Amino acid sequence: MAKRKPHSEIAGYVAERKCLRPCGGHVVIYDRKNGGDWIDADDRWVVFHEPSTLHVSVPSLAFARDIMKNAAAADEPSLYDILPMEGGTL
Repeated sequence: MAKRKPHSEIAGYVAERKCLRPCGGHVVIYDRKNGGDWIDADDRWVVFHEPSTLHVSVPSLAFARDIMKNAAAADEPSLYDILPMEGGTL
């Protein structure tokens, strides 16, 4: 397991960013078509907050990357509901 990309060995892994918000963790993109079939979702691309496992599925990789960048950034409001509430609780 790589320290910088700790989820890189999970089936379906595409990319991840360290979450700079108070909840911490990582925001990870998985591809359901290429190894991520363990994920129960409607669309091909799934953006997870690890370790909470809150997630959203979307139809395009570009959209998934936008969600990942927004969710991980501390300096802009979160546009998607994949992060735990402040204080780290669900």
